[in-house]
Amino acid sequence: MKKHKRVITPEQKVKILRKLLENSKSISQLAEQYEISPNLIYRWKKQLFEEAVEIFKHISKTFETKKDRVIKELK
Repeated sequence: MKKHKRVITPEQKVKILRKLLENSKSISQLAEQYEISPNLIYRWKKQLFEEAVEIFKHISKTFETKKDRVIKELK
């Protein structure tokens, strides 16, 4: 019989990573608790940090755009 692949929502991934990053649980503890592979958690953590740079770049660009608008309005 074929085993169905369990879908883990983005919200669940964030919850798991938050527990890891706030040092309340180890990767092995979380993997056991949620019955997932530790490699999955390592992959999500890597993805989180890789994509965080893009998020902060976007925030920085948005701030610069607002700042430029205010300067133009003041002129």
